[in-house]
Amino acid sequence: MKWQTYVSVAKFFIYEEFLDEVDSKAWKNYLGIEIRNDLRNSIFSLSEIGEEGKTMTLLTSGLTQVRHLQATNPKDKIYGLYATFSALGIALPVPDYEKSLVKIYEEACRAIIFVSKSLKMLEYACSNARSSDLPSWVPDWQDENTTLFTLPSDATEGSQISQTTLSALFPAKGKLRVRGHVIGEILDRSENDFSTLEFPSGSLPILKENHYDLVGKETDSLRLLVHRVRTLREWMRLLDGLAVPPYLDDEDSGNYFHKLVTFDSDSVNAPVFNAWVDILQYPSTNYNLDRGEELANSWKNADRIYANDWTAEFFQCAVIAATLASQSATIAGQTTPEMAELMDMTAHISGNMGSRALILVHDTLLNSTVPGAAFHMVRANDRIVLLEGAETPIALRKRDDQWLFAGTAYLTGVMDGEAWPDEENSTRDLQEFILH
Repeated sequence: MKWQTYVSVAKFFIYEEFLDEVDSKAWKNYLGIEIRNDLRNSIFSLSEIGEEGKTMTLLTSGLTQVRHLQATNPKDKIYGLYATFSALGIALPVPDYEKSLVKIYEEACRAIIFVSKSLKMLEYACSNARSSDLPSWVPDWQDENTTLFTLPSDATEGSQISQTTLSALFPAKGKLRVRGHVIGEILDRSENDFSTLEFPSGSLPILKENHYDLVGKETDSLRLLVHRVRTLREWMRLLDGLAVPPYLDDEDSGNYFHKLVTFDSDSVNAPVFNAWVDILQYPSTNYNLDRGEELANSWKNADRIYANDWTAEFFQCAVIAATLASQSATIAGQTTPEMAELMDMTAHISGNMGSRALILVHDTLLNSTVPGAAFHMVRANDRIVLLEGAETPIALRKRDDQWLFAGTAYLTGVMDGEAWPDEENSTRDLQEFILH
C-alpha cells in the first residue's frame, strides 16, 4: 500500500475530529477506536495510586469487545494486544503462532486471573457459540454471540483468590483451582429463555409467509416478540405461588418477577411496568385487547399449514404481541400514556435478561426454594456456589471428581455478600473445586 493511501485512511481511526466523516455503517471501526482509547487511557493512568483495579477492568472489557472485531488469524485477538498486556504488567508468553488457539486463549486467561486475583473472566466465558475445545472457564474470543449483561455486585464482599502461585492456581493444563462454598442447587429451570434469536423451521407456527398484517413490524421482529412474551409468561407462572423467603419484605410472588427482571432496581418506570405486567396476564387483564385479538385471529386464519400448532397459550401470546406492537390496548375506552412505552419496556427487560433462563434453587441456608436467573446453559442439579474472587454467584456442574463452569447467576438476597462467610465463619473452611 502506498504511504499516501495509508495516511488518508488512518486519520479516520486515529484522530477523533475525523469521526464524523466515517461511514455510519462502519460500527466495528468505531468499536476499535473505543477499545484503543480505553486501553491508552488505562496505560497512561498506571502511575496513579489505586488505578490497578480500573486498569484490569478496562483490559477485560477491551478483550470482550475484541470478540466483535475481525481478525484474519483468530490468534491475533490476543497477540494483537500483546504490547498492551506487557504495559499493564501482565506477563504473557512470547507470541508463538505454532501454538494451538486453545493454548493461546488459556494462557491469556490464566495471566489475567493470576495478576488480578479475580474470577471476573468467568463472566466472559458465558457465550452462546463457544468452542467445546476450550476449558469451560476460558472465554472464547472468537465467539461474537454474547448477550449476557452482568450488573455490578459484591456477592463475596470483595474477596480475592487466595492461591499465591501459578502451580497452585493452575495445577495442570486446562485446570483452574478455586475455593468457595455451595449455597444451593438448581431444582428446575424455565423451558424458554432469552437466548433464542433465530427461529428454526417449525419453532413458531406463525408468520411463515409475508402476507400477514404485521402492524409495521418486520416478520422476524414480530416472531421474536411472540417468543419473548411466551418466555415472560412462563417465568411468571413458575414464580406464581412460590413462598416468599424471610429475607424479602415483599408480601407476594409478583414482586419476585420485578426483582428478577430489573435486578432489584428502581430504574424502570413503575406505571409503565405495572401496565406491561397487567397485559402479560391476558386474558386476566384489566385492559381491552380487542385490536390485538383481531390481528392474532387474522394471522391464525391465514396460517393454514400450521393451524394445529395454534394452542390456546400460543394464541394468547400472539394477542399480546400484536397489542404491544400496535399500541392498541385500552382501559375504560381510553388509550393510556403508558402504551407508547410498552415495546421499549419489553426491549429493556429482554436486554437485562440477555442469555438468561429463570432458575428455581434449593437454598441450603434457608432450606427453601428461591428464584434466580442464570446463563441459559445451566441445568437442573447444577450447584450454585460463591467463589473467592467472583463478584456473582457461579453455577458449577459436577463431572466425576472435577467441575465444569456452567455460567454466572443472579439470586435475590445474596448479591451484596449476605451469604458470604463473616469473621465468625472463617473462609478457611471453604471447599476446593477443580474446574476444567
